[in-house]
Amino acid sequence: MKKELNANEARTYEYIKWYLSENGFSPSISDIETSLDLKSTSTVHRILKSLEEKNYINRQYNKNRSITLVDGVDEYDYKNNITLLPLIEYRNMDFDVFDKENIQDYIPIPNNWISQGDFFITKANDDSMIDAGIYNSDLLIVQKIQTLRNGEIAVALINDRNLTVKRFYMEKQDRIRLQPENSNYDAIYFKNIRILGRVKKCIRSFF
Repeated sequence: MKKELNANEARTYEYIKWYLSENGFSPSISDIETSLDLKSTSTVHRILKSLEEKNYINRQYNKNRSITLVDGVDEYDYKNNITLLPLIEYRNMDFDVFDKENIQDYIPIPNNWISQGDFFITKANDDSMIDAGIYNSDLLIVQKIQTLRNGEIAVALINDRNLTVKRFYMEKQDRIRLQPENSNYDAIYFKNIRILGRVKKCIRSFF
């Protein structure tokens, strides 16, 4: 039995399968880095090495586009196996956070990672949630929803300017507490705040 893949390994493997079936040859290191929004080419090399060690792929070293699948590749149904989710980075404040002007890219995600509903991706922008396993620059798959249960991890828009990731709590007198998971940060409180969604999955940026 093959060893289980972590999040980035699974994404990379699915992308390689699709690319091979679409093009007849494997993606380059640069293709993988750009399409999956990975941190660097060294990250891609680490992922490919792990896929090889876990017996999912073979490679010919010192030869570009030489990746093959151990199990071979059949015609791959990209539409039914992969969803392209928008990567949201709130840079243009003249537009709503979800407007196309704030979509920086589209990231391919395996369909079995998401359920029914609307999803998007954003990046953690600090280390305030490290005790929850979320580090700065990690990619977060977020379900677009406005009502959360206490303790769920929210992506919220503060003062119509800044995105933040914190645990959500509704307290007495309708006061909202956004609680970090890092003792170096204090909780922040609001009467009204725009909840963009809840975090469903975290993809580590360095691997």
